[in-house]
Amino acid sequence: MADDEDNNYHLNDADELAELVREWRPELNQDKIYIDAFKQISTPGGERYPDANKALNNNMFKGALVVNYLGHGGTSGWTQERVLHLTDIQNWTNQNRLPLFITATCTFAGFDNPGVKSAGELVLLNPKGGSIALFSTVRPVYAGLNKDLAENALRELFNDGEPYDKSMGEALRRAKNKRGNGQNDRKFMMLGDPSQHLAYPKLRVVTTSMNGKPVIANPTNPIDTLMALQTVTIEGQIEDLNGQLVSDFNGTIYPTLFDKPITAKTLANDPDSYVKSYRLQKNILFEGAATVADGKFTVTMTLPKDIIFEFGQGKLSYYAFDGVDRDATGNFEDFVIFGVDDMVPPDNLPPVVDVFMNSSDWAFGGLTSDRPILYAELYDDSGFNISGNSIGHDPIGVLNEDTKNTYALNDFFEPVKDDFRRGIIRYPLQKLEPGRYSIRVRAWDIHNNPGEGYTEFVVGNLEDGALAHVLNYPNPFGTWTNFQFEHNLAGQTLRVDIQIFDMVGRPVKTISEELSGQSNRISSMGWDGKNDWGGEIPNGLYLYKVRIVALDGLRVGQDAESTVEKLVLLK
Repeated sequence: MADDEDNNYHLNDADELAELVREWRPELNQDKIYIDAFKQISTPGGERYPDANKALNNNMFKGALVVNYLGHGGTSGWTQERVLHLTDIQNWTNQNRLPLFITATCTFAGFDNPGVKSAGELVLLNPKGGSIALFSTVRPVYAGLNKDLAENALRELFNDGEPYDKSMGEALRRAKNKRGNGQNDRKFMMLGDPSQHLAYPKLRVVTTSMNGKPVIANPTNPIDTLMALQTVTIEGQIEDLNGQLVSDFNGTIYPTLFDKPITAKTLANDPDSYVKSYRLQKNILFEGAATVADGKFTVTMTLPKDIIFEFGQGKLSYYAFDGVDRDATGNFEDFVIFGVDDMVPPDNLPPVVDVFMNSSDWAFGGLTSDRPILYAELYDDSGFNISGNSIGHDPIGVLNEDTKNTYALNDFFEPVKDDFRRGIIRYPLQKLEPGRYSIRVRAWDIHNNPGEGYTEFVVGNLEDGALAHVLNYPNPFGTWTNFQFEHNLAGQTLRVDIQIFDMVGRPVKTISEELSGQSNRISSMGWDGKNDWGGEIPNGLYLYKVRIVALDGLRVGQDAESTVEKLVLLK
């Protein structure tokens, strides 16, 4: 990520570092958020880059190994245009996808002023997300020396030995000593556990054949040409660093097929900037999940109709995990993508798109938090177009039928294991005001047939928690009834108390549980019609109410209580 202006100083430095990392570690995939490549918006508070801000927050939600930023900043965030601000950091929820932050900017992580909690400290201390550690600055620094130190840090992590060989603290120590200049080095520090190593796989994914053609070492020509609408079969295996098959590796592999790289350009939004071209490879033609058995795997994929119709190399990127403690990564680029498979029969059937909020147990019109997760389940016999190569064929979400509130969902598609016909989309909506909303999701299959889904939801009053649709079923009941309700504290761990009283207000039974609130709907708590001591109680009319309290996350201590509801016991 790079700041704008300053005669492209930060942009040029950041892109040089990105290309070095690509040379060192081609298995890594990169996104480049160069803010001068985004549209600049004038607001009463100054110039802003809302799409660059959204791109950063979306990448944090998806997860990254390293976030590297060069540019202006301070204790309250990055850039004069506030591309990263304290409120963004506090709302990150990437708790299982924590990157290392390398930030070459002034005073981002100053931690020795008890009166100020710096942005860098918040990145580390956010209980629901942020980073695993930071290489960052605690004082003002010089831009030219920043780039040198960032390069040394990246070189230590990705070029001088394997990324998992040395601890992050040792990598930064060596990077600082390479500088041999104290002007900046002493102002860079590590926030986090210096003994921890970068979460980088120790095993390798190797492609062994493509469409039945064996892969040979260092081929002089690409092994094959892949075409739009073509069905492709890839075979491969998990190997150790000595090139030996890891035959006891059983788990899941996640292959991603990237289209050819494009040449993107910045916009020169300010007088002190100029148009710069840079390499970007992020258009995805296929994303899947398949079984690895005895160290080997087979993946079948069908390319979408929309590809970049220029002759060039694509990229297969792999990640594999055994579900316990071993993982692997790799890439394969000895093939080209060009042309259309004319032998494919036509397909005119649209995909099926089911839209929910937060999870699939969603009820139409239900209650959510102010930052809900758009959740959609997709099905199509031929698979989905998520390439982003053609205008109008991206999977999108439209809030309240307003095209100004349109969300591109390409990067948030998640495949279903061993079934390319199914996929899931999870997209984090930004802060919403209380009220009723609708959202429509449109997705396209690889033949460019569109399908749509739709739902409505209510954002509760966020000054406190909110409950809705409280009921129990069956009612009347004899031996068992289930309590159900909706809440606006999704994403938190909740303590749920259900208190049951007789008609004169005497307590009969209290049911308490701690539950994960990833869904906004709870239906897992029940009652057998007995009192707190396990004794029988007489038939009749009883009263109950539900209370929830958030125990963690962004809304610790927030609670909500329902009105008094009625139930009837008839044994």
